[in-house]
Amino acid sequence: MASRALSDLEKIGKVSQFTVYPLYTQINYRGKPVRVSTLQYANLIKWFTNRSDGFPGYTIIDMADQTTRFVELKEIGQDNIKYSPAEHFGRLLKRHLRFNYPTYIFSDPTFEIDDDGTPYWICARLDKTIGLFGGTDVVGAVFVRANDSSGTSTYYTLDELKNKPELQWVDRIFSADLLVEQYNYYGKYQNGFWNSVLGQKDVFATTEGYSYIAKDDDVYMYTGVTSVTSDQSITGFVLINQRTKASTFYRVSGAKEHSAMAVAEGKVKDKAYVASFPLLINVSGEPTYFMALKDNDNVNQQFAMVNVKNFNKLFVVGENLTDCLRQYNALLVAEGISVDINVEDIDETGKDKDNTPDEFEKVQGKVAEIKSAVLSGESHYYIRLEGSAVYYTIAASKAPEVVILNVGDDVEISFNKADESARLIKANTVKFE
Repeated sequence: MASRALSDLEKIGKVSQFTVYPLYTQINYRGKPVRVSTLQYANLIKWFTNRSDGFPGYTIIDMADQTTRFVELKEIGQDNIKYSPAEHFGRLLKRHLRFNYPTYIFSDPTFEIDDDGTPYWICARLDKTIGLFGGTDVVGAVFVRANDSSGTSTYYTLDELKNKPELQWVDRIFSADLLVEQYNYYGKYQNGFWNSVLGQKDVFATTEGYSYIAKDDDVYMYTGVTSVTSDQSITGFVLINQRTKASTFYRVSGAKEHSAMAVAEGKVKDKAYVASFPLLINVSGEPTYFMALKDNDNVNQQFAMVNVKNFNKLFVVGENLTDCLRQYNALLVAEGISVDINVEDIDETGKDKDNTPDEFEKVQGKVAEIKSAVLSGESHYYIRLEGSAVYYTIAASKAPEVVILNVGDDVEISFNKADESARLIKANTVKFE
C-alpha cells in the first residue's frame, strides 16, 4: 500500500528514484493509529543523482480505512530528509550517532513524526544491567531530526520521556522484542532459578507472536501468556506501553492467537485466505480476537471474530466490519450473553449514523478527474475537482450515484475536517448539484 502512494512523486519529477524503506512504525498521529515509513534510493546510481536533495517525504498508512498518502515535506514547509539508515557516508544515521555519541549502545532506530509532521529518528539508548552483556534495558533515547541539514540531535533520559508533556507524541521507545524478552525473564525467574528448572511453579512465557493496540494516545504491545509446557491455551494477556514500559496483565483462559487464526482460516478454506495476526478487542465484556482475512495479494477480503474463551464455538466471518460485528453480537445473544452494542447504529466506517452532513465541511465544483480502485472487495472512487490537487475518496456503497459520475459533472462533497496538507480526504457524501 505504501508503494502505491509513490505515484505522487510524479509531480516533483522523482518517479522511479525511490522505493519505500522497509520499516513501518505504528504510531498514534493526531488521534489515529497509522504506520509511517520513509524512503530509500532505488539503487546506487539514483543515490548519486538525488543525494544532494535527500528524501522528499514519507508515507502515512491509515490503519482503520486503509488509505495511504505520501507527505511531501516541501508542501508542509519543511526540508527534505537528510539522515537515514538508507543514506551513505556522513548522513548514514548509524555513523552520525557514533560520531556524536561514541560511548552509547543503541537499539535499532525507529521512524516517527510529531503532531506537526516533522520527521524524527528515535534511537533508544541501551544499558547492560548485568555484567558486560546481560540485562539489556533502555535508559534514554536520542532524537535525531531527520530533515535537519546538520542532523540536530537531543538526548532525553527515560524519566524525561515518561513525564515531559512535550514528548507525549513519542510512541515507541521500547521495542516489542525487548519487552517480550524482559517479560519472559520475569515469568521464568520470578520464583528463583532452581524453580525455573525443577518445580516450575508459576512459571510462564509469552505466546509465539505479538501485535499492537492504540490506547490513550500511546501504543501498547500485547501478547498472550501461557505455561511453559506445550499446551495450546493461554492464562491471560499482557499489555505493555512502548513509551513508559507500564504493563497490565489481564487474566483470562482460552485459545492462543495461532489457534484462533487456524479457526478463521478453516472457515474460508475454499478461498485460501490467510489470517493476519489478531488484535485483542473487548466486545460487550467478551475478550475477542479480531483479524483480517487476506488473499494472495495481501488485500483484506473478509474479517473474522473469534471468542477467546470459547474459540471452537463462538466465531464468525463477515464481508466487512459491520457484518462481522452484527453476526458476532447475534451469536453472543444466542448463547445468553448480554451485549451492549447496537450494530444498527453503526455504519461501515465505524461512525454513528446520527452524524448528519450538516456537521461536515462541504466543497462544490466540477469533476476534473475520477479514478476507482477495489479495496477489501469493494469499489472506492477518487474524485478531484477543478482547481484542486486534493482527491476525495468514497465507497460506492455509501454513494451509489458516484458510479455514474463523469468528468465535468457538478458535485457537492461533504467531509470531516482534514489536515490542510492532506492530498487524500475521505468523503461522507457525494451529490450531484
